[in-house]
Amino acid sequence: MNVPVVATDVSIAHRLKQNRATEGPPAVIVRFTNRKARDAVYAARRKLTNLRESRVFINEDLSKPKVNLFMHARKLAKEKVIHSTWTSAGEVFYKLSSDPLSRPIRVQSSSELPVLPRSD
Repeated sequence: MNVPVVATDVSIAHRLKQNRATEGPPAVIVRFTNRKARDAVYAARRKLTNLRESRVFINEDLSKPKVNLFMHARKLAKEKVIHSTWTSAGEVFYKLSSDPLSRPIRVQSSSELPVLPRSD
């Protein structure tokens, strides 16, 4: 990913317990000592999506309420109610359109998200 991360940028790293539902090695949690290194890694993670054979994912470790909020936003993105959604620094954001001038909207609760249209 060409990100200059040195040993002093990482506070601690450890593997999580193996999840029987998934194949491959268990996930790894990394705690960074500074935001600059963490943000550089998160910014570079987009390069991984260009590699088709890559099975490496870099995600934030979110609290349970934020995970639920992000899952709700992802569902809206799949249903094409919103254009896209992502997390940054533990916060959930979304955009309504692909227009480069449209600004990201930070979401604190699911009541702030658009409503799925009813299919009657």
